[in-house]
Amino acid sequence: MNDAHGQSTQRISLDDAARWVSRKKMIDLIRGSVQMPDKWQLVELSILRVFPAKHPAFGAQYGLLLRHPRHGTVQGSLYLSPNSKGIRRKSTRLKVAAHSAFVLTGLALPMDDGDLFLHTPDQDPQLPSLRIATSARIMTRRLKLDYSPRCACLSYRPGRRCTLAYIDGRRPGRFVVGKVFNNGVYDTTPAIHRRVRVELRNGAGRAFDVPRPLLSLADLRMVVFSGLRATESTGRVGLPDAAGQILAALHKIKGVSGRHFDHKAEAHTVERWFTLVERLRQSSPMPQRLRAWLQRAGRKLPQTRRVFLHRDFYDSQLIATHRGWAVVDLDTACVGDRELDIANFISHHLWAGIQTQSLGVARRESAAFLEAYLQKKGGVHRLNARRLQYYLVGSLVRVSLIHSLRTGQEIAAKKLMNVAEGLSMSSARRFYQKIISPKE
Repeated sequence: MNDAHGQSTQRISLDDAARWVSRKKMIDLIRGSVQMPDKWQLVELSILRVFPAKHPAFGAQYGLLLRHPRHGTVQGSLYLSPNSKGIRRKSTRLKVAAHSAFVLTGLALPMDDGDLFLHTPDQDPQLPSLRIATSARIMTRRLKLDYSPRCACLSYRPGRRCTLAYIDGRRPGRFVVGKVFNNGVYDTTPAIHRRVRVELRNGAGRAFDVPRPLLSLADLRMVVFSGLRATESTGRVGLPDAAGQILAALHKIKGVSGRHFDHKAEAHTVERWFTLVERLRQSSPMPQRLRAWLQRAGRKLPQTRRVFLHRDFYDSQLIATHRGWAVVDLDTACVGDRELDIANFISHHLWAGIQTQSLGVARRESAAFLEAYLQKKGGVHRLNARRLQYYLVGSLVRVSLIHSLRTGQEIAAKKLMNVAEGLSMSSARRFYQKIISPKE
């Protein structure tokens, strides 16, 4: 591998995968392989996210802090992805545009004989439409907007999807959202949103909503949704109660998704994260007793009636609008055990409590969420304790593993793993009592 000046730079082997989560080694790699714009300097790097992938087993997002004598500091991201298309092109000249959808652009760098690909979103070989999708001139016409939009990136997952907002510069509360997909989710997402939107409005008993699909752009694999304007007081007030009622309403919907996700799929997901963290950290990230408990508990779960699942349900997926609460990101909707959605919400809530040093508050809010869910569940006053325990412990483990690889979150992630271990040590009956009636 050569840098822009033709000098040899260090090649990092996949056999030593832990180097990809070493901040110092990544800084050295980027400084040696990437040509910075004039007078811009890399001053800090953080590991923002690491995620499993099929080959070569992981990808990552790096947060960069760049400084310029006149322009000051900007923050942007670089991404490491599996190079599944075998891309060999190389573009090492990084570009900085502080007010664009992507702050950093222009980087396309195959690594380790082409197995990995270090890049900016505009160079993603799996989502080649992003350069078009972020062009205000092109998208004004394609979206038939009566304003010239400012494009902002709301979220991006390399090779998978990208969510973009097209915002009216004169009226920031006026916007549409475009989601670019790499797979068949593009075809199923609009129908799911339309059906759920109708079902929530007809059966929820209060003003719940989901984004309304406006149009689909097949060549960009983009679904465009109406923008949901959040209220100015978008705090956590009323969120646990609303979350419980919304989830109960979602679980009553029938015949929306044909995809299934069960405890075996959940176990596979947790195991993938365990294997990834073990490889990158070069040590076991989970107590052996806890891992054995998950394997044993998964083999003894009682059967249940499958329901419609959000599958990524937590507080950030809920938006307080002027018309009531709305739920977003139904792209992974499927059919499965209701306890999976409940456990996912509670685990994220407890994680937030650990981060803000308010775990006791998070436990009480989780109990309020569960109470609201049970009140609207349709006459069933109790969940299956064994299934809820399995999914909650597993979800806590998964969230802990995810955050253990992120800069500055290692200690908090360990605390969450301890919470998971503590909940696994109780009988299912005592566990259930702890969840519905938490003590300080």
